[in-house]
Amino acid sequence: MKYMVSMFVLVTFLSAQNFVRDRKHDVVLDTDLHVMWQDNVDVKWRDMSYDDAREYCNTMQLAGYDDWRLPKLSTLKRIVVSENYPMTIVNVFE
Repeated sequence: MKYMVSMFVLVTFLSAQNFVRDRKHDVVLDTDLHVMWQDNVDVKWRDMSYDDAREYCNTMQLAGYDDWRLPKLSTLKRIVVSENYPMTIVNVFE
């Protein structure tokens, strides 16, 4: 049992170290893929259609950038950690 807990903590730590939170700009940086994720109250509980989400990204200005886009599915899967249920994204996100 101790081994399983240790492995879980290690895996969680290793997966989380690829992500860095920038509290000043309310974004999370993926240091492996060199992408940035919005992580603020503007999107926390907002439901949108795909087209509305694309338009939102196309007009968004955040953290000094205006070239935001929706992630590809493979990129989106990098932040999903099913063991974190019910909040199934990497713990660095708020």
